[in-house]
Amino acid sequence: PKTAVAPRINARMNWGVFERTFGPAAEEERLQYQDELLKKRGGGVAFGTLTPKVAKAMKNNRSWVQNAPREPIDPQAPVFRNYLDATHERIHQFFADSFLPSLVSLGANHPLNNFNMYTLLEFEILESGTINEIRMLKTSGQSVFDAGAIDSLYRASPFLPPPKAILSYNNRVYFRWGFYRNQRKCGTFNATGYILRSPDAAPEAIPQKQYELPNMSPSHLQQIDS
Repeated sequence: PKTAVAPRINARMNWGVFERTFGPAAEEERLQYQDELLKKRGGGVAFGTLTPKVAKAMKNNRSWVQNAPREPIDPQAPVFRNYLDATHERIHQFFADSFLPSLVSLGANHPLNNFNMYTLLEFEILESGTINEIRMLKTSGQSVFDAGAIDSLYRASPFLPPPKAILSYNNRVYFRWGFYRNQRKCGTFNATGYILRSPDAAPEAIPQKQYELPNMSPSHLQQIDS
């Protein structure tokens, strides 16, 4: 019998679409990333046809759950824990195993290798397991990193259909998930799930202090489980 081969992830950046979408403000980052990374590796992260969705997510920092009647999902509840782990396995493949390694060859002093950098995303998963929308609640300060995290999420979709026990009133499940440049990466300890019990109140931008980290030295980073 033939040995199963894992599908190869396409990791080639469509810079023309990226620059048209994000405009002149992205040009400096694009040129630096292209010159230092693409010449060494021949590829980066692929946005492709997902770029309009990525751009929309980067412009929307409104939370679904901030002012809505909600219940955080107990991370130790077996049903949610199993779904969280399965969802993380998909996300990890694209963010931690594909996007983050593409940044290493840029060098330790490159802005995209600032290990104190993270972005915080909120997203809703439909009953089918497909991501409906992503919103960026906190920027890392680097548009390439933000876009890479958002793109990784969209590419990881669809996930397994969420169990009925964790669905909101509208048959969707909501996650708030931190994506880090350091060894926290996209671990499940960065994630919180929410159940909305009734229609949303008017959403507002939310404070993110609970996700912030102190400046991380290499010795500190070695203590964090990836």
